[in-house]
Amino acid sequence: LGLSLLSLGAAAFLLFSQARVDVRAIRESARRRLASISVPKLALPQRAAAAPRTTLSVRQAFIRWNEATLDLVSALTHGISLPALLFVMGLGVYLATRLVRLEDFPIYFFADEAVQTLFAEQLIKSGFRDAQGSWLPVYVEAAASRWTPLLPMYFHALTLTLFGKSIFVTRATSAVVSVLAPLAVGLALKNVYKVRYWWAGALLLGIIPAWMLHSRTAFETVMTTAFYACFLLFYLRYLNGSPRHLYGAVAF
Repeated sequence: LGLSLLSLGAAAFLLFSQARVDVRAIRESARRRLASISVPKLALPQRAAAAPRTTLSVRQAFIRWNEATLDLVSALTHGISLPALLFVMGLGVYLATRLVRLEDFPIYFFADEAVQTLFAEQLIKSGFRDAQGSWLPVYVEAAASRWTPLLPMYFHALTLTLFGKSIFVTRATSAVVSVLAPLAVGLALKNVYKVRYWWAGALLLGIIPAWMLHSRTAFETVMTTAFYACFLLFYLRYLNGSPRHLYGAVAF
């Protein structure tokens, strides 16, 4: 602080004084002031003697790993409630029932499923422009003079780039995005309707036969339904006194 005030004073003197300054004298004065400042010496802690290295046996290493794993599981279970844990497990069951043997059921691979990846592949090759030159198109010409909105092709463009083109990748893209539906249903039951067993919403949605069938396909209606569920969640939160959730409703 003393050096800072001294520097400010010298700068003010140089700015507002017309006198000629002896630079050598200022330098000598500053050197004397710096030499007069005493800096206390810090006592550095001495390095402790290195502990002798011990070699752990495989059994001891396994015991320590097991104890650390149990501590981690205990910390996680104490940080999350039982309903939330059941809800996460329900989402896992939902996703597993959508991905297991995805190529075998449904037994058909419809043209409207394949067109998602084909449009995505064409979009990547054309630099995300359609035949008319529009950048990031929302509508595509599915047939002669028949236009259809096809936003899911952007999700398929991502998975096509990462994992290639196959029936499993095409359907799995739709199945993973469909997880938004049970997620929105469970959160709506918890935060809006205050249902006690809200965590069961994901499981109940997963066993509906119509949704069980369509959520394993790559039809655009799967993502549309999932996004609509998210819209309902945010809109219901908005109606229940949370204005900021209106932005989420508009987005979906």
